[in-house]
Amino acid sequence: MKKRLAEQVVVVLGASSGIGRATARAAARRGANVVVAARNAPALDAAVLEIEAEGAAGIAVATDTTSPAGLESLCARAVERFGRIDTFVASVMVTVYAEVEQLDADELRRVMDVNFLGRAHAYKAALPHLKATRGTFIDVNSGLAYRGIPLQAAYCASKAAGRAFFESARTEQEKNDTGVDIT
Repeated sequence: MKKRLAEQVVVVLGASSGIGRATARAAARRGANVVVAARNAPALDAAVLEIEAEGAAGIAVATDTTSPAGLESLCARAVERFGRIDTFVASVMVTVYAEVEQLDADELRRVMDVNFLGRAHAYKAALPHLKATRGTFIDVNSGLAYRGIPLQAAYCASKAAGRAFFESARTEQEKNDTGVDIT
């Protein structure tokens, strides 16, 4: 049986703004210990103040989503501070608005590195910890993982790749009966 949120350690990648920051605050409001991670250290420090204002404990870990070693370090810091990881939320995204014809190769690579590979590497880094707690990996995706729209080819492709990756990972965890949920 899964722990109540008030008993969990929650890591939120992409917590400097938007859905990630709101998720971190909501988890804190429900009593979870929260680790916030993103590149923007000042925004993370502000997020920790919000977490503490909710009466929860939190730490900020400046993290480059595109660095597998950085994601391993994030998980290690979470375990060092709180002893475990129960839930890992990957809420990262970047985009570039351009028609494919004008899309620069470096821009395309950056979107794929953050939106797809970053989430995939976060999952790989978190997985041993989630197996230990029979925890949950939450991949925050997009409806655009299912369709393309003008000016967003890179974003749509990165989100579609993530959708397929996490569908496969979920079936592997079910087959192996690890107790790890992926949503």
